[in-house]
Amino acid sequence: MVWHIFRKDWKLVWKLFLAVAAIEFLPAIIRVKLGFFGEDPTLEYLLAPLGYIVILASALLTIAIVQQDSIPSVREDWLIRPVPRGDLLFAKLLFAVVLVQATVLAADTFLGIATGFSLGPALAAALAHNLYWIVVVTLPAFMLASITRNMTEAMVAGVLGFCGASAILIFAVARGGQEAYIRDTLKVGEAWVAQYCSHLLVLLGAFALLSLQYFRRKPTEARWLAGCVLLLFVAAQQFLPWKVMFAVERKMSLNPAADRSLALHFDPGIGRFQAPSETRPSGGAKPEAYLPIRVGGLPRNTVLNVDKSELRIIDSDGRVVYNGEGDDWNFHPTEEAKTTIYQRLALPASLYERLKDKPLRLEFNYSMTLYRVNSNYAVSALDGDLRAPEIGICKTEMDETGTEVELRCKQAGNITKCQSFFLEDTATGQRNPERYTCEPDYSPRLERAEKAPLSSYGVNFPFRDPANLAHYPVAGPQLPKSDVMMTLYEPEEHFTRRLIIPSVILAEWRVE
Repeated sequence: MVWHIFRKDWKLVWKLFLAVAAIEFLPAIIRVKLGFFGEDPTLEYLLAPLGYIVILASALLTIAIVQQDSIPSVREDWLIRPVPRGDLLFAKLLFAVVLVQATVLAADTFLGIATGFSLGPALAAALAHNLYWIVVVTLPAFMLASITRNMTEAMVAGVLGFCGASAILIFAVARGGQEAYIRDTLKVGEAWVAQYCSHLLVLLGAFALLSLQYFRRKPTEARWLAGCVLLLFVAAQQFLPWKVMFAVERKMSLNPAADRSLALHFDPGIGRFQAPSETRPSGGAKPEAYLPIRVGGLPRNTVLNVDKSELRIIDSDGRVVYNGEGDDWNFHPTEEAKTTIYQRLALPASLYERLKDKPLRLEFNYSMTLYRVNSNYAVSALDGDLRAPEIGICKTEMDETGTEVELRCKQAGNITKCQSFFLEDTATGQRNPERYTCEPDYSPRLERAEKAPLSSYGVNFPFRDPANLAHYPVAGPQLPKSDVMMTLYEPEEHFTRRLIIPSVILAEWRVE
Protein backbone atom coordinates (compact mmCIF):
# COMPACT_ATOMS: atom_id res chain seq x y z
CA MET A 1 0.00 0.00 0.00
CA VAL A 2 2.91 2.39 0.73
CA TRP A 3 4.28 2.04 -2.79
CA HIS A 4 0.80 2.45 -4.26
CA ILE A 5 0.27 5.77 -2.44
CA PHE A 6 3.78 6.90 -3.39
CA ARG A 7 3.14 6.28 -7.11
CA LYS A 8 -0.25 7.97 -6.95
CA ASP A 9 1.27 11.09 -5.38
CA TRP A 10 4.06 11.12 -7.97
CA LYS A 11 1.57 11.12 -10.84
CA LEU A 12 -0.23 14.08 -9.27
CA VAL A 13 2.69 16.32 -8.30
CA TRP A 14 5.59 15.37 -10.62
CA LYS A 15 5.41 18.66 -12.53
CA LEU A 16 5.50 20.64 -9.30
CA PHE A 17 8.41 18.48 -8.10
CA LEU A 18 10.49 19.24 -11.21
CA ALA A 19 9.82 22.98 -10.83
CA VAL A 20 10.87 22.92 -7.16
CA ALA A 21 13.96 20.85 -7.98
CA ALA A 22 15.05 23.45 -10.53
CA ILE A 23 14.56 26.24 -7.97
CA GLU A 24 16.57 24.34 -5.34
CA PHE A 25 19.54 24.03 -7.70
CA LEU A 26 19.63 27.76 -8.53
CA PRO A 27 21.49 28.93 -5.35
CA ALA A 28 24.15 26.26 -5.86
CA ILE A 29 24.65 27.26 -9.49
CA ILE A 30 24.92 30.95 -8.55
CA ARG A 31 27.46 30.23 -5.81
CA VAL A 32 29.57 28.20 -8.23
CA LYS A 33 29.36 31.05 -10.74
CA LEU A 34 30.43 33.60 -8.11
CA GLY A 35 33.49 31.53 -7.19
CA PHE A 36 35.66 32.61 -4.29
CA PHE A 37 35.81 36.34 -4.91
CA GLY A 38 32.20 37.05 -5.97
CA GLU A 39 32.88 39.72 -8.58
CA ASP A 40 29.31 39.81 -9.92
CA PRO A 41 27.28 41.88 -7.40
CA THR A 42 24.03 41.29 -9.29
CA LEU A 43 24.21 37.54 -8.78
CA GLU A 44 25.24 38.03 -5.15
CA TYR A 45 22.19 40.20 -4.48
CA LEU A 46 19.98 37.41 -5.85
CA LEU A 47 21.14 34.91 -3.24
CA ALA A 48 19.31 36.46 -0.26
CA PRO A 49 15.77 36.49 -1.76
CA LEU A 50 16.41 33.24 -3.60
CA GLY A 51 17.15 31.50 -0.30
CA TYR A 52 13.68 32.37 1.00
CA ILE A 53 12.11 31.33 -2.31
CA VAL A 54 13.75 27.90 -2.04
CA ILE A 55 12.43 27.46 1.50
CA LEU A 56 8.94 28.48 0.44
CA ALA A 57 8.96 26.22 -2.64
CA SER A 58 10.12 23.18 -0.66
CA ALA A 59 7.49 23.82 2.02
CA LEU A 60 4.71 24.17 -0.56
CA LEU A 61 5.73 20.93 -2.25
CA THR A 62 5.66 19.11 1.10
CA ILE A 63 2.23 20.57 1.86
CA ALA A 64 0.93 19.54 -1.58
CA ILE A 65 2.12 15.97 -1.06
CA VAL A 66 0.50 15.60 2.36
CA GLN A 67 -2.78 17.20 1.33
CA GLN A 68 -3.35 14.73 -1.48
CA ASP A 69 -4.83 12.68 1.36
CA SER A 70 -5.91 15.36 3.82
CA ILE A 71 -6.74 14.16 7.31
CA PRO A 72 -9.08 16.98 8.52
CA SER A 73 -11.22 16.75 5.37
CA VAL A 74 -14.98 17.04 4.99
CA ARG A 75 -14.88 13.96 2.75
CA GLU A 76 -13.20 11.73 5.35
CA ASP A 77 -12.06 9.32 2.66
CA TRP A 78 -10.11 7.33 5.21
CA LEU A 79 -13.42 6.01 6.60
CA ILE A 80 -14.37 4.21 3.39
CA ARG A 81 -10.96 3.34 1.99
CA PRO A 82 -9.13 0.40 3.58
CA VAL A 83 -5.85 2.29 3.89
CA PRO A 84 -3.80 1.41 6.96
CA ARG A 85 -3.04 4.62 8.84
CA GLY A 86 0.61 3.75 9.33
CA ASP A 87 1.05 3.08 5.60
CA LEU A 88 -0.43 6.47 4.73
CA LEU A 89 1.86 8.31 7.13
CA PHE A 90 4.94 6.36 6.03
CA ALA A 91 4.18 6.96 2.35
CA LYS A 92 3.94 10.71 2.87
CA LEU A 93 7.14 10.82 4.90
CA LEU A 94 8.91 8.69 2.32
CA PHE A 95 7.91 11.03 -0.50
CA ALA A 96 9.00 14.12 1.46
CA VAL A 97 12.35 12.61 2.46
CA VAL A 98 13.21 10.78 -0.76
CA LEU A 99 12.18 13.44 -3.26
CA VAL A 100 12.13 16.81 -1.49
CA GLN A 101 15.24 16.19 0.60
CA ALA A 102 17.05 14.22 -2.09
CA THR A 103 16.95 17.26 -4.35
CA VAL A 104 18.39 19.48 -1.60
CA LEU A 105 21.07 16.85 -0.95
CA ALA A 106 21.96 16.65 -4.64
CA ALA A 107 22.20 20.44 -4.96
CA ASP A 108 24.39 20.73 -1.86
CA THR A 109 26.69 17.91 -3.00
CA PHE A 110 26.97 19.48 -6.44
CA LEU A 111 27.98 22.79 -4.84
CA GLY A 112 30.68 21.13 -2.73
CA ILE A 113 32.19 19.20 -5.64
CA ALA A 114 31.99 22.16 -8.04
CA THR A 115 33.75 24.33 -5.45
CA GLY A 116 36.66 21.89 -5.36
CA PHE A 117 35.96 19.50 -2.49
CA SER A 118 36.13 15.74 -2.92
CA LEU A 119 32.98 13.64 -2.71
CA GLY A 120 33.46 12.67 0.95
CA PRO A 121 33.59 16.17 2.53
CA ALA A 122 31.00 17.52 0.09
CA LEU A 123 28.54 14.74 0.88
CA ALA A 124 29.14 14.97 4.63
CA ALA A 125 28.41 18.73 4.63
CA ALA A 126 25.34 18.17 2.43
CA LEU A 127 23.97 15.51 4.79
CA ALA A 128 24.48 17.79 7.81
CA HIS A 129 22.71 20.63 6.01
CA ASN A 130 19.88 18.23 5.12
CA LEU A 131 19.35 17.31 8.76
CA TYR A 132 18.97 20.99 9.55
CA TRP A 133 16.62 21.42 6.55
CA ILE A 134 14.42 18.54 7.68
CA VAL A 135 13.97 20.07 11.13
CA VAL A 136 13.36 23.70 10.15
CA VAL A 137 11.55 23.28 6.79
CA THR A 138 10.24 19.80 5.96
CA LEU A 139 8.86 18.72 9.33
CA PRO A 140 7.14 22.07 10.10
CA ALA A 141 5.58 22.05 6.61
CA PHE A 142 4.51 18.43 7.11
CA MET A 143 2.85 19.26 10.43
CA LEU A 144 1.17 22.33 8.95
CA ALA A 145 -0.25 20.29 6.06
CA SER A 146 -1.53 17.55 8.34
CA ILE A 147 -3.74 19.94 10.38
CA THR A 148 -5.20 21.92 7.43
CA ARG A 149 -7.69 20.94 4.73
CA ASN A 150 -6.19 22.71 1.72
CA MET A 151 -3.45 25.04 0.57
CA THR A 152 -5.46 28.15 1.47
CA GLU A 153 -5.85 27.03 5.08
CA ALA A 154 -2.18 26.09 5.17
CA MET A 155 -1.11 29.54 3.96
CA VAL A 156 -3.38 31.31 6.47
CA ALA A 157 -2.06 29.13 9.29
CA GLY A 158 1.50 29.78 8.13
CA VAL A 159 0.97 33.55 8.20
CA LEU A 160 -0.53 33.34 11.69
CA GLY A 161 2.41 31.26 12.85
CA PHE A 162 4.85 33.76 11.35
CA CYS A 163 3.08 36.59 13.15
CA GLY A 164 3.24 34.68 16.44
CA ALA A 165 6.95 33.97 16.04
CA SER A 166 7.57 37.62 15.12
CA ALA A 167 5.74 38.76 18.24
CA ILE A 168 8.01 36.63 20.41
CA LEU A 169 11.07 38.00 18.62
CA ILE A 170 9.90 41.59 19.11
CA PHE A 171 9.32 40.90 22.79
CA ALA A 172 12.83 39.42 23.10
CA VAL A 173 14.39 42.50 21.51
CA ALA A 174 12.27 44.91 23.55
CA ARG A 175 13.05 43.12 26.79
CA GLY A 176 16.82 43.55 26.63
CA GLY A 177 17.39 46.10 23.87
CA GLN A 178 18.64 45.50 20.37
CA GLU A 179 22.34 45.55 21.25
CA ALA A 180 21.93 43.06 24.08
CA TYR A 181 19.75 40.82 21.89
CA ILE A 182 22.34 40.70 19.11
CA ARG A 183 25.18 40.12 21.56
CA ASP A 184 23.53 37.50 23.76
CA THR A 185 21.35 35.64 21.23
CA LEU A 186 22.88 35.97 17.80
CA LYS A 187 26.60 36.47 18.34
CA VAL A 188 27.53 34.14 21.18
CA GLY A 189 29.41 30.95 20.43
CA GLU A 190 27.08 29.02 22.71
CA ALA A 191 23.97 29.86 20.62
CA TRP A 192 24.06 26.39 19.06
CA VAL A 193 22.87 24.91 22.39
CA ALA A 194 19.60 26.85 22.14
CA GLN A 195 19.27 25.85 18.48
CA TYR A 196 19.70 22.18 19.36
CA CYS A 197 17.06 22.47 22.07
CA SER A 198 14.60 24.07 19.65
CA HIS A 199 15.33 21.40 17.03
CA LEU A 200 14.72 18.67 19.58
CA LEU A 201 11.38 20.27 20.44
CA VAL A 202 10.41 20.16 16.77
CA LEU A 203 11.30 16.47 16.51
CA LEU A 204 9.33 15.57 19.65
CA GLY A 205 6.44 17.81 18.62
CA ALA A 206 6.32 16.27 15.14
CA PHE A 207 6.25 12.75 16.57
CA ALA A 208 3.42 13.65 18.95
CA LEU A 209 1.40 15.66 16.43
CA LEU A 210 1.60 13.17 13.57
CA SER A 211 0.76 10.29 15.89
CA LEU A 212 -2.22 12.21 17.21
CA GLN A 213 -3.44 13.17 13.75
CA TYR A 214 -2.81 10.03 11.72
CA PHE A 215 -3.61 7.37 14.31
CA ARG A 216 -6.24 9.05 16.50
CA ARG A 217 -7.78 11.60 14.09
CA LYS A 218 -7.79 14.52 16.55
CA PRO A 219 -7.54 17.69 14.40
CA THR A 220 -8.46 20.16 17.13
CA GLU A 221 -5.97 18.78 19.66
CA ALA A 222 -3.31 18.54 16.93
CA ARG A 223 -3.77 22.21 16.03
CA TRP A 224 -3.33 23.32 19.63
CA LEU A 225 -0.24 21.13 19.86
CA ALA A 226 1.17 22.69 16.66
CA GLY A 227 0.75 26.16 18.16
CA CYS A 228 2.54 25.09 21.34
CA VAL A 229 5.41 23.55 19.34
CA LEU A 230 5.85 26.78 17.37
CA LEU A 231 5.92 28.91 20.51
CA LEU A 232 8.38 26.60 22.25
CA PHE A 233 10.58 26.41 19.13
CA VAL A 234 10.96 30.19 18.99
CA ALA A 235 11.09 30.68 22.76
CA ALA A 236 13.85 28.07 23.19
CA GLN A 237 16.11 30.05 20.88
CA GLN A 238 15.34 33.41 22.46
CA PHE A 239 14.99 32.72 26.17
CA LEU A 240 17.15 29.70 27.05
CA PRO A 241 19.17 30.94 30.06
CA TRP A 242 22.74 31.86 29.35
CA LYS A 243 24.01 29.85 32.32
CA VAL A 244 22.44 26.69 30.91
CA MET A 245 24.15 27.16 27.54
CA PHE A 246 27.51 27.94 29.11
CA ALA A 247 27.23 24.98 31.50
CA VAL A 248 26.84 22.69 28.48
CA GLU A 249 29.96 24.21 26.93
CA ARG A 250 31.96 23.77 30.14
CA LYS A 251 31.13 20.07 30.14
CA MET A 252 32.49 19.83 26.59
CA SER A 253 35.86 21.50 27.34
CA LEU A 254 38.75 19.60 25.80
CA ASN A 255 41.16 20.49 28.63
CA PRO A 256 39.29 21.46 31.84
CA ALA A 257 42.51 22.44 33.64
CA ALA A 258 43.98 24.74 30.99
CA ASP A 259 43.02 27.93 32.87
CA ARG A 260 44.61 26.87 36.17
CA SER A 261 47.42 29.46 36.06
CA LEU A 262 45.38 32.32 34.64
CA ALA A 263 44.93 35.39 36.86
CA LEU A 264 43.31 38.79 36.31
CA HIS A 265 44.26 41.86 38.37
CA PHE A 266 43.35 45.54 38.33
CA ASP A 267 46.70 47.34 37.98
CA PRO A 268 46.60 51.18 38.18
CA GLY A 269 50.35 51.26 37.51
CA ILE A 270 49.74 50.43 33.86
CA GLY A 271 48.44 53.94 33.29
CA ARG A 272 45.49 55.44 31.46
CA PHE A 273 44.25 54.22 28.12
CA GLN A 274 45.39 56.36 25.20
CA ALA A 275 42.69 56.24 22.55
CA PRO A 276 43.56 57.08 18.94
CA SER A 277 42.07 60.42 17.93
CA GLU A 278 39.77 58.87 15.33
CA THR A 279 38.22 56.53 17.91
CA ARG A 280 37.65 58.98 20.74
CA PRO A 281 34.03 59.30 21.80
CA SER A 282 31.95 62.05 20.26
CA GLY A 283 29.93 64.54 22.28
CA GLY A 284 26.75 62.45 22.23
CA ALA A 285 28.38 59.14 23.13
CA LYS A 286 28.20 57.44 26.50
CA PRO A 287 31.02 58.38 28.89
CA GLU A 288 33.69 55.70 28.71
CA ALA A 289 36.17 54.61 31.33
CA TYR A 290 38.95 52.14 30.57
CA LEU A 291 40.23 50.10 33.50
CA PRO A 292 43.74 48.60 33.18
CA ILE A 293 43.75 44.82 33.71
CA ARG A 294 46.89 42.72 33.95
CA VAL A 295 46.57 39.21 32.56
CA GLY A 296 48.94 36.75 34.18
CA GLY A 297 49.64 33.07 33.71
CA LEU A 298 48.21 32.85 30.21
CA PRO A 299 49.63 29.73 28.51
CA ARG A 300 51.77 30.27 25.42
CA ASN A 301 50.14 30.28 21.99
CA THR A 302 46.69 30.96 23.39
CA VAL A 303 43.96 33.57 23.05
CA LEU A 304 41.52 34.57 25.78
CA ASN A 305 37.98 35.50 24.78
CA VAL A 306 35.23 36.89 27.03
CA ASP A 307 31.93 35.41 25.86
CA LYS A 308 29.90 37.33 28.42
CA SER A 309 30.63 39.66 31.31
CA GLU A 310 28.31 40.70 34.12
CA LEU A 311 29.00 43.84 36.13
CA ARG A 312 27.89 44.96 39.58
CA ILE A 313 28.71 48.43 40.90
CA ILE A 314 28.48 48.94 44.65
CA ASP A 315 28.82 52.31 46.38
CA SER A 316 30.59 53.03 49.65
CA ASP A 317 27.36 52.34 51.60
CA GLY A 318 27.16 48.80 50.22
CA ARG A 319 24.22 49.54 47.89
CA VAL A 320 24.16 48.02 44.40
CA VAL A 321 23.79 51.03 42.08
CA TYR A 322 24.21 49.11 38.82
CA ASN A 323 23.69 45.47 37.90
CA GLY A 324 23.93 44.63 34.20
CA GLU A 325 26.11 43.73 31.28
CA GLY A 326 29.78 44.53 31.00
CA ASP A 327 31.72 44.92 27.76
CA ASP A 328 33.25 41.79 26.24
CA TRP A 329 36.87 41.66 25.08
CA ASN A 330 39.51 39.29 23.79
CA PHE A 331 43.17 39.13 24.71
CA HIS A 332 45.45 38.22 21.84
CA PRO A 333 49.07 38.84 22.82
CA THR A 334 50.73 39.57 19.47
CA GLU A 335 53.95 40.24 21.35
CA GLU A 336 55.48 38.11 24.07
CA ALA A 337 55.70 41.11 26.42
CA LYS A 338 52.02 42.04 26.18
CA THR A 339 50.29 41.28 29.46
CA THR A 340 47.67 44.04 29.74
CA ILE A 341 44.18 44.74 28.50
CA TYR A 342 41.74 47.59 29.15
CA GLN A 343 38.23 46.79 30.34
CA ARG A 344 35.86 49.29 28.73
CA LEU A 345 33.13 50.62 30.99
CA ALA A 346 30.28 52.57 29.33
CA LEU A 347 27.43 53.73 31.58
CA PRO A 348 24.39 55.90 30.90
CA ALA A 349 25.43 59.55 31.10
CA SER A 350 23.12 60.36 34.04
CA LEU A 351 24.41 57.41 36.07
CA TYR A 352 28.03 58.20 35.26
CA GLU A 353 27.67 61.82 36.32
CA ARG A 354 26.21 60.70 39.62
CA LEU A 355 28.96 58.16 40.34
CA LYS A 356 32.09 59.44 38.61
CA ASP A 357 33.73 61.05 41.65
CA LYS A 358 32.71 58.48 44.25
CA PRO A 359 34.77 55.49 45.36
CA LEU A 360 33.08 52.39 43.96
CA ARG A 361 33.47 48.64 44.24
CA LEU A 362 33.31 46.86 40.87
CA GLU A 363 32.60 43.16 40.51
CA PHE A 364 33.05 41.53 37.09
CA ASN A 365 31.88 37.97 36.49
CA TYR A 366 33.41 36.67 33.27
CA SER A 367 32.40 33.66 31.19
CA MET A 368 35.54 32.93 29.19
CA THR A 369 36.94 30.67 26.53
CA LEU A 370 40.61 29.81 26.14
CA TYR A 371 41.77 29.18 22.57
CA ARG A 372 44.95 27.34 21.67
CA VAL A 373 46.82 27.35 18.37
CA ASN A 374 45.57 24.47 16.26
CA SER A 375 47.57 24.81 13.06
CA ASN A 376 49.60 27.19 10.91
CA TYR A 377 49.45 27.57 7.15
CA ALA A 378 51.04 29.67 4.44
CA VAL A 379 49.64 30.50 1.02
CA SER A 380 51.20 32.58 -1.73
CA ALA A 381 50.09 36.22 -1.56
CA LEU A 382 49.30 36.34 -5.29
CA ASP A 383 47.15 33.71 -7.02
CA GLY A 384 47.63 31.31 -4.11
CA ASP A 385 45.69 28.07 -3.76
CA LEU A 386 45.81 26.19 -0.46
CA ARG A 387 43.84 23.05 0.44
CA ALA A 388 43.86 21.51 3.91
CA PRO A 389 41.26 19.64 6.02
CA GLU A 390 41.26 22.27 8.80
CA ILE A 391 40.68 25.28 6.57
CA GLY A 392 39.14 23.81 3.41
CA ILE A 393 40.16 25.68 0.25
CA CYS A 394 41.78 29.13 0.32
CA LYS A 395 42.66 31.38 -2.61
CA THR A 396 44.35 34.78 -2.88
CA GLU A 397 44.46 37.56 -5.46
CA MET A 398 45.13 41.29 -5.68
CA ASP A 399 42.07 43.52 -5.49
CA GLU A 400 40.97 45.75 -8.38
CA THR A 401 42.48 48.91 -6.85
CA GLY A 402 45.93 47.33 -6.49
CA THR A 403 46.16 48.23 -2.80
CA GLU A 404 45.12 45.03 -1.00
CA VAL A 405 45.59 41.28 -1.14
CA GLU A 406 42.30 39.40 -0.83
CA LEU A 407 42.15 36.03 0.95
CA ARG A 408 38.98 33.96 0.57
CA CYS A 409 38.36 30.52 2.10
CA LYS A 410 35.54 27.99 1.90
CA GLN A 411 35.00 24.96 4.10
CA ALA A 412 32.62 22.01 3.98
CA GLY A 413 30.90 22.28 7.35
CA ASN A 414 31.65 24.84 10.04
CA ILE A 415 34.98 26.64 10.05
CA THR A 416 37.33 27.73 12.80
CA LYS A 417 36.30 31.36 13.19
CA CYS A 418 39.23 32.58 15.28
CA GLN A 419 42.30 33.23 13.18
CA SER A 420 45.24 35.57 12.82
CA PHE A 421 46.82 36.60 9.52
CA PHE A 422 49.74 38.65 8.27
CA LEU A 423 51.70 39.22 5.07
CA GLU A 424 55.34 38.09 5.25
CA ASP A 425 58.22 38.51 2.84
CA THR A 426 59.72 35.01 2.85
CA ALA A 427 63.10 36.31 1.67
CA THR A 428 63.68 38.95 4.35
CA GLY A 429 61.27 37.88 7.11
CA GLN A 430 59.61 41.30 7.17
CA ARG A 431 55.90 41.27 7.88
CA ASN A 432 52.95 43.63 7.84
CA PRO A 433 50.78 44.22 10.96
CA GLU A 434 48.89 41.15 12.07
CA ARG A 435 45.13 40.91 11.59
CA TYR A 436 43.23 38.96 14.24
CA THR A 437 39.55 38.10 13.82
CA CYS A 438 37.32 36.02 16.05
CA GLU A 439 33.61 35.23 15.72
CA PRO A 440 33.08 32.57 18.41
CA ASP A 441 31.19 29.51 17.24
CA TYR A 442 31.47 26.43 19.42
CA SER A 443 28.96 24.27 17.55
CA PRO A 444 29.91 20.80 16.34
CA ARG A 445 31.94 20.97 13.15
CA LEU A 446 29.20 19.77 10.81
CA GLU A 447 26.32 21.64 12.43
CA ARG A 448 24.61 23.67 9.72
CA ALA A 449 22.57 26.56 11.07
CA GLU A 450 22.66 28.52 7.84
CA LYS A 451 21.03 28.33 4.41
CA ALA A 452 24.20 27.14 2.61
CA PRO A 453 26.15 23.88 3.06
CA LEU A 454 29.55 25.60 2.81
CA SER A 455 31.04 28.10 5.25
CA SER A 456 33.16 30.96 3.96
CA TYR A 457 35.27 33.80 5.29
CA GLY A 458 37.74 36.33 3.97
CA VAL A 459 40.31 38.92 4.97
CA ASN A 460 41.89 41.83 3.07
CA PHE A 461 45.53 42.82 3.62
CA PRO A 462 46.48 46.39 2.66
CA PHE A 463 50.02 46.77 1.31
CA ARG A 464 49.80 50.25 -0.21
CA ASP A 465 48.11 53.45 0.95
CA PRO A 466 46.87 55.58 -1.98
CA ALA A 467 47.16 58.70 0.23
CA ASN A 468 50.75 57.75 1.06
CA LEU A 469 50.08 58.21 4.78
CA ALA A 470 50.88 54.64 5.82
CA HIS A 471 53.88 52.61 4.73
CA TYR A 472 54.08 48.83 4.90
CA PRO A 473 57.23 46.67 5.16
CA VAL A 474 55.73 44.27 2.63
CA ALA A 475 54.65 46.41 -0.32
CA GLY A 476 53.89 45.81 -3.98
CA PRO A 477 57.42 44.82 -5.14
CA GLN A 478 57.69 42.19 -2.39
CA LEU A 479 54.35 40.49 -3.09
CA PRO A 480 55.58 37.91 -5.66
CA LYS A 481 57.86 36.42 -2.99
CA SER A 482 55.48 36.90 -0.04
CA ASP A 483 53.02 34.60 1.70
CA VAL A 484 49.86 35.08 3.71
CA MET A 485 50.56 33.40 7.04
CA MET A 486 47.51 31.96 8.82
CA THR A 487 47.17 30.73 12.39
CA LEU A 488 44.00 28.88 13.40
CA TYR A 489 42.78 28.69 17.00
CA GLU A 490 40.49 26.07 18.50
CA PRO A 491 38.55 26.45 21.79
CA GLU A 492 40.27 24.42 24.51
CA GLU A 493 38.36 25.30 27.67
CA HIS A 494 35.30 27.23 28.81
CA PHE A 495 35.47 28.59 32.36
CA THR A 496 34.51 31.48 34.64
CA ARG A 497 36.59 34.12 36.41
CA ARG A 498 35.71 36.86 38.89
CA LEU A 499 37.51 40.17 39.04
CA ILE A 500 36.90 42.44 42.04
CA ILE A 501 38.15 46.01 42.15
CA PRO A 502 37.68 47.07 45.81
CA SER A 503 37.85 50.81 45.20
CA VAL A 504 38.05 52.87 42.05
CA ILE A 505 37.02 56.38 40.94
CA LEU A 506 35.70 56.27 37.39
CA ALA A 507 36.60 59.88 36.57
CA GLU A 508 40.28 58.99 36.90
CA TRP A 509 40.00 56.47 34.03
CA ARG A 510 37.74 58.30 31.62
CA VAL A 511 39.04 58.82 28.10
CA GLU A 512 38.77 62.46 27.08
